Amino acid sequence: LTTTLMIYIPRLETIFIVRILQGISFALTIPACTAYIAELSENGPTHSAKMVAIMTSLGFGSGSLFTGLALLSGRTLTPWSYYFVVVALLSCVLLSFGLKDNKGAHSSILRLPYYPPGSIKAGIAVAVAWAASGSILTLIPAQLTAINLREWVGPILFSLTFFGVITQSFVRKIWNFHFVELFG
Repeated sequence: LTTTLMIYIPRLETIFIVRILQGISFALTIPACTAYIAELSENGPTHSAKMVAIMTSLGFGSGSLFTGLALLSGRTLTPWSYYFVVVALLSCVLLSFGLKDNKGAHSSILRLPYYPPGSIKAGIAVAVAWAASGSILTLIPAQLTAINLREWVGPILFSLTFFGVITQSFVRKIWNFHFVELFG
C-alpha cells in the first residue's frame, strides 16, 4: 500500500502518511514475527529477537541503498527501486504461503501478546534509541544535500545501518549491565 501510494502520489504529504502507516505496520509485525520465529526455532526467543532486529535494520538500510543507487542512475519521481520493492513484496507474499503452521503451539495463532514484567521500561528505552537514531539519520541527508552530495545519501545511510548491525551484539554486552542498573 505505501509503495503504491508513493508511486502514484509522489508528494511530501504522502511521505508523512506513508511513514505513519509503516510505523503502525512495523509495530504490529515485528513482535508477531519474533514470536512466530521463536516458537519454530530451537534457539529460543533471544536468538529470534536478535535475528529479527538484524533483518529489520538491514531492511531499513537496504531501502535507502536501493533508492540511492536508483538516484545515481537518473532522476525521476518513481525510481526503479520502487518497482523492485513491489516485486520483492509480491515474492514475499507468495513465499509466505509456504510458511509452516505452528502445530506445536498450545494455543491459537491469534492471541493477545504477552509482555513480561519490566518490558515496558525496555520498550521505552528502545523507542528512545530509535528516535535518536532517526534524528541522526534525518540530519545526514540534509547535510549531504547542502554540500551537493545528495546522490550518496542512500549508500551512506546503508553503511551506518550496517555498522549498527555488526556492532549491535558487542554494544549489547557492554551496556547490558548499565541498562539493568538504569532501568532495572
